[in-house]
Amino acid sequence: MSILVDTSVWSLMLRRKSAGDHPASLFLQACIRDQASLFLTGLVFQEILQGIRSRSQFKKIRGYLLDFPFLEATPTVHEKAAEIFNQSKKSGFNASTLDCLIAAVAIHHRCRLLTADSDFNELSKYSSLETIDY
Repeated sequence: MSILVDTSVWSLMLRRKSAGDHPASLFLQACIRDQASLFLTGLVFQEILQGIRSRSQFKKIRGYLLDFPFLEATPTVHEKAAEIFNQSKKSGFNASTLDCLIAAVAIHHRCRLLTADSDFNELSKYSSLETIDY
């Protein structure tokens, strides 16, 4: 199974404090240990790095994350993201543009999404997005 890992899970795992024992973080750690097919997007990569204040920590995490393959967001993916956004809005859910894009990347590349953000569970109601229960 191919897994796109959302920012929320990377953030939990990479925190210096106790969030590393969150079930999503533990699941990700097991996937890394078992060499599962894990992927990033440029957007997730950017979101993770934006939250790092220390230059040395920035470089360390940047290097670590670059070891994972990246999935592209092509024009077709952006179109799918717009469809997800419009469908969710029509149904009364106010999804973020970024979440819709991450969902569309996962769908397009046939990945399940590992996330700790409940908004993606809602988005799966308006698309073929599959999230991972951990």
